[in-house]
Amino acid sequence: MSCLLTFTLRTFALPPEVESKIDNIFAPWNQPHTPGCAVGVFRQGQTVYARGFGVANLENNAAITPDTAFDIASISKQFTATAIVLLTQRGKLSLDDDVRKFIPELPSYGRIITLRHLIHHTSGLRDYATLVSLHGTQDESVVHNQDALEMLCRQKHLNFNPGDQHSYSNSGYLLMALIVERITRQPLRQFLAENVFIPLDMSTAQVHDDHAEIIPNRAVGYAKDGQGKFRIEMSNWVVTGDGVIFATIRDFAKWDRNFHEFKVGGPQWGKQMLVRGKLNDGTTLDYAFGVKVDQFRGLRRVYHSGRWEGYRSTYVRFPKQEISIAILSNLDSFDSEAMAAKVAEILLERELAAVSEENLRVKRVKIEEALLNDFLGRYETFSPHFTVKISKGTNDLMMEVSGPPGFPIVPESTNQFATTDGRARMRFERGVNGKVARLTVLQGKDVFAHWKVATVRQAVSGCEGSFFSDEIETRYSIVVRDRRLVVKRGREEAELVPLEDEPGRFVGSEWWAEQVCFHQDNAGSIKGFALTTGRLKNLEFRKE
Repeated sequence: MSCLLTFTLRTFALPPEVESKIDNIFAPWNQPHTPGCAVGVFRQGQTVYARGFGVANLENNAAITPDTAFDIASISKQFTATAIVLLTQRGKLSLDDDVRKFIPELPSYGRIITLRHLIHHTSGLRDYATLVSLHGTQDESVVHNQDALEMLCRQKHLNFNPGDQHSYSNSGYLLMALIVERITRQPLRQFLAENVFIPLDMSTAQVHDDHAEIIPNRAVGYAKDGQGKFRIEMSNWVVTGDGVIFATIRDFAKWDRNFHEFKVGGPQWGKQMLVRGKLNDGTTLDYAFGVKVDQFRGLRRVYHSGRWEGYRSTYVRFPKQEISIAILSNLDSFDSEAMAAKVAEILLERELAAVSEENLRVKRVKIEEALLNDFLGRYETFSPHFTVKISKGTNDLMMEVSGPPGFPIVPESTNQFATTDGRARMRFERGVNGKVARLTVLQGKDVFAHWKVATVRQAVSGCEGSFFSDEIETRYSIVVRDRRLVVKRGREEAELVPLEDEPGRFVGSEWWAEQVCFHQDNAGSIKGFALTTGRLKNLEFRKE
């Protein structure tokens, strides 16, 4: 049966032994009744490998093929960036234009936000998806561009001044989609169809801006529930610019060819897409025009990934080697970036630099006893919940993760430690009061943030009550239960855990209450709090 689930599209072929190695990577998904993926490899603009593994629709057991359409999520951003570049070439706009020239209803914030800021995620704009979710909007609800724009226009503050920082925000690409529409009087869907998809014969690719529209050969997105059963994991949100493009491996073959032939945009477009952003202090970013530009084991890599509901995707190019890889999946637990790396290691085995052991070396430094004491305590993170305990050992600090046994960690600087084998790093960060407030654990590509919480979780009096944010039109209520603070949002609840040595600051057990900082008036009474979560900082709630 498994052989029936593998579908192949060929033009030029890889050596059989290389094909077999790639097939083996995806063998776990090449079985009936399991979501899977479609994989494409392109060399010099030609398809050398294109196969499907697993099932596109569990209700009819339709197999995934190179012609199966997937939601490519944030890979869509490079197409939106392309639209902006094309309009720049036609003299319709400048990358240094003020965004409010086209979207005057956007608040000014006393700062100019340019299209460059939007492209490189340096605008400081709060992420619309986070805002809409905090409002309580469910995946089943239909959300359009205008809904997201209205939410953005209610925001009174930025996360930071434009150009000061890089922080991934879907809002910038939504605004670019609206700018395309207002300049051309065409929705992004029509503009990309006429100027990109049709000229390149990307026959399936489309901006899915109608949640009820039928897409032939669409893969259904899936996730597993608590009992390990597959369930549909999809959304009716159809906000364009940052995502909602559906495409196939066959479409990606034609898109990839454009980076060689430049049929759309010309060579200047190809160069512009790789221009990386810069911060106000001159720091050069990895993020270019809807793509990231970095190094992978010594080779220059251009890539972007997508994650939305039950869809995962990665499109990566190695320009000098003229090799590209596209992987599209309909399973939320599928790690498309890791799978693309494995394929690259097979295809570019001779060109890739050896895995460096330099990052594994532990360089011990001596730290004063008083400074070591600052790190002692308990740190917590939620979703999923982990507790980290830092204590004193015989020679080194000891770290326990969700209980014993503990293991030693070695100081490498005044704020960074490492496991003795060097495979994980721990970085301690201090709060505004100078006290240690956060522990970030870095292990491979995984990053885990933990907050230093108070040993005694006793509720702070005066925090109870109803709190409202007019920026997201949502009400939170806070109560004391068993001497602990509990915050409620509709039917949902989260515990607010006090931070050590930071009065009035709490970390929540749910994402929608991740960090809460209470504010007091001159009389010492609680007047509200600021919420920070995900791609949003200091959203104000006032006490009613």
